[in-house]
Amino acid sequence: MTGEKSEKKTSKKGGSFIFSLRFKILVGILFFVTALMGTVIGLINKNVRETILAESIEKGLAVARGIATASEDPLLTNDDLTLFSTLKGGQSNTGVVYAMVVDMDGKIRAHNDVNMSGKHYSATAGSSVFKTGKDYVINSYMGEAGITYDISTPIFSIGATNEIGRVHLGLSEKAAREAVEKASRYIIYLSAIGLFLGGIGAFLLATMMVKPIKLLVSGVRAIGEGKFHQRINISRKDEIGELTSAFNDMAKGLEEREFIRNTFQKFVHKDIVDDLLKNPDKIKVGGEKKKVTILFADIRGFTPLSESLPPEEVVALLNQHFSNMLPIINKNGGVLDKFMGDAMMVTFGTPLPKDDDVFRAVKTGLMMQHMRRSLNEGRAKEGKGPIYMGVGINTGHVVAGNIGSAERMEYTVLGDVVNIASRIEGLSKDDVVITEDTYREVMNSIVISQEKEEISLKGKSRPVTIYRVLGIKEK
Repeated sequence: MTGEKSEKKTSKKGGSFIFSLRFKILVGILFFVTALMGTVIGLINKNVRETILAESIEKGLAVARGIATASEDPLLTNDDLTLFSTLKGGQSNTGVVYAMVVDMDGKIRAHNDVNMSGKHYSATAGSSVFKTGKDYVINSYMGEAGITYDISTPIFSIGATNEIGRVHLGLSEKAAREAVEKASRYIIYLSAIGLFLGGIGAFLLATMMVKPIKLLVSGVRAIGEGKFHQRINISRKDEIGELTSAFNDMAKGLEEREFIRNTFQKFVHKDIVDDLLKNPDKIKVGGEKKKVTILFADIRGFTPLSESLPPEEVVALLNQHFSNMLPIINKNGGVLDKFMGDAMMVTFGTPLPKDDDVFRAVKTGLMMQHMRRSLNEGRAKEGKGPIYMGVGINTGHVVAGNIGSAERMEYTVLGDVVNIASRIEGLSKDDVVITEDTYREVMNSIVISQEKEEISLKGKSRPVTIYRVLGIKEK
C-alpha cells in the first residue's frame, strides 16, 4: 500500500485535527518550549538586572568617593563655589538624580539643587539600609523615578582620620531598569523567532512521528477487514521501526494461518477446521461417541459409464456433479466426510450437533435428487444420457474423532450405523431411502411412498426396516 492513500483514509476516520495525536504532540512541544523560554527569560532578566544594578552602584560609589576626595579642601576653606563645581561633574553621570555635601553639623553645604543649599539634611522617610561597607553606607527608598539608592561616603581631612563631612549621591534604578527592559525586548524578539522556528520543527517532528502511526492504524483496519496481505513499508531503526516490523510479522502470520485455513477447508469441513484451530489440543488420535446421521450418495452405473468415456470427461463429469451437490450439503449444515470415487459420505451432528440434524439430512437428500434431475434435463439438451443417484440415510451412535497416527490422521466417523447407511444407499431407486431410526425422528415432517420395507443385509441377523421418502410435508 502507499502511505499517501493510507493517510487519506485514516484522516477521514480520525476525527477533528484538535483531537489528533499530531495536534497533541505539537501543543505539548510548543508548551514545553514556551515554558522553557519563559523560565530562561526570567532568569536572564534577573541576572541582567542584578549585574547592571551592581555595576551602577559600583560606578556611583566611585563617583561619590571622587566627590569626597575633591571636596575635602573646599569644605575646610568654605569654598562653596568649588564644592558646587565638584557636584556638577558628578551629577553628569548617568543615573545620578542628586548629589550633595553635608558637613558634620548636618548642614547641606552644596547641592545640585541650589535651593537645598544651607538646609539641614535628613534621611528620606521610608529608606532602609541596602548595603554597607568599610567606607560607605547605601540606603534605598522609593522615589519619584522609582527605587533610589542613596550612596553615602565620608569626607576625611588630609593626613587625618577624623571625618569632616559626608557626600550623598542619589542613584536611580531607572537606568538599570531601562537596560533590563532593552535586553528583555531583544530576548523576547529572539524568543518569538525561536518559538516560530520551534513550532515549524515541532510540526515536522509531530508529522514524522504520527505518519507511521497512521499507517499502522490503516494496516490494523485492513487486517480487521480480512486483508491479511497488508504490509507497512517503513524502514526505521527506532521503536516505531520495531513496532512496524512486529506488525508485518503478525500480518504474515495471519496470512499464513488464513491460507492454511482456506486450504484445510478444501479437505476438511469448515466447522472441523474452526474447532481444531480454536482447540489445538484436539489434534490427536482419538474419538468420542456421538449420535449422528449418515448420508451416502452414489452415482448409479458409474463403472460402465466411465469405461465408455475418455478419462478427462469422467473427471469433468464428477467435478460437475460434486460442484452442484456440495453447496446443498453446506447449505444444510452437513459435513462432507470423504469422497469415495463417485460416492460421497456426509455426516450431520458432528463436530457440532444441532437439534434438527436428522431433518436436515433428509432434506439434503431430497434436494440432491432434485438437483440431479435438473442436471439431467441439461444433459438431455446436450444429447447426453441421464445420471442416476442413490441416497441412503441412517441415524445412530458412532465413534467420531481423529483416526490414524500422530504423523497422519483423518477426522471421520466409524460404526455399524455407517455400514448400514452405505448398504441401504444401494436400495435407492431414484429416491431417498432412510432407516427406521431416521424415520422415527422425522416421521411427522416427511412424506413416504409406501409402508415400511423389511430387508435383509449381509452380516445382519435381523432384517432392517427402510422407508422411501418422496418429500417434506407442508406446514
